[in-house]
Amino acid sequence: MLQESSDLLTPEMWNSIPDELAACYKYTGYVGTYNETATEESSIERLILSPRASYVVQRPSAEGFTCCATCKASLKKGTIPKYAIANNYHFGSPPECLLELTEVEIAMLTPVKTYGYFFSYTGGRQKQLKGSLAYYKVDINSIARAAMHLDVLGLNQNIVVLLYGKMTVNQQMRARERCRIRTDYLLKALEWLISNNEEWQKRRINLEEMKHQLVNPLVVNNSISVEGEEGNSNIEQTECFQVFFPDGFMSAVNGGQESLEKFNELLQAASRSGYDIGIKSNLLKESVSDFRDNNLVNACVLQFPYGRGGMHEQRII
Repeated sequence: MLQESSDLLTPEMWNSIPDELAACYKYTGYVGTYNETATEESSIERLILSPRASYVVQRPSAEGFTCCATCKASLKKGTIPKYAIANNYHFGSPPECLLELTEVEIAMLTPVKTYGYFFSYTGGRQKQLKGSLAYYKVDINSIARAAMHLDVLGLNQNIVVLLYGKMTVNQQMRARERCRIRTDYLLKALEWLISNNEEWQKRRINLEEMKHQLVNPLVVNNSISVEGEEGNSNIEQTECFQVFFPDGFMSAVNGGQESLEKFNELLQAASRSGYDIGIKSNLLKESVSDFRDNNLVNACVLQFPYGRGGMHEQRII
């Protein structure tokens, strides 16, 4: 039956997928005498099958692939099973570069962030945990720029985020382990997503061009000239400037100086002169619903590494 239904389980124009994703659904186990009778057009290597499929040999006259009753009924009718992988249920297996990331690193590369709003737990016989999540979308280009900016600043080792307050030695070690950002791991995963994930491919991100822009930040003068008036001397005693990088979303990191060290010298000199130093950051996040567009796919990078298999794929029902 599998050989007779090979045209239903072979990718065509409407359900075509890249070779890298198709490789996740090639059955490579024992196939009995299938290859001896199969033609080149219906070869099993071209079918979209679960890599966990089994070829069962019960007796010499009864052998073949396992199949659920629902899929078997559909194949007998000559229709593609509703939940067949070939019916655009292509998720793909996450590569090693994504599996190696920490929770914080995955969160940094995730375009749609999830925020918990409230959770309630009820005890007794009917124990339940209920709650709701809010989804916020962050521009993919901004995520790429933030990751590349770490490389531009020469922060190629670990970046560690620690909590303030009194902490035990064990708490400090756990915080360092769970909250570190390894720039080299992050950039490797970023390059893979740009090359293989369809949602990232749409942005046509050029990392080399982006890196060149970030090396030379732009200083934008947003000040308003006013006439100096008596009694309004506080204007001349207050100095404030902002630095925006070309993407418009980055925080002021090196203040338009040649290096981070010179920017630190500028900050120390300003602090000794009595100025208050502040850093402003704007993510421009947008509240979205999980069922619209491909927000659910973008919120689950490990579950949908290739950006495929979401609710909005074209499928035969």
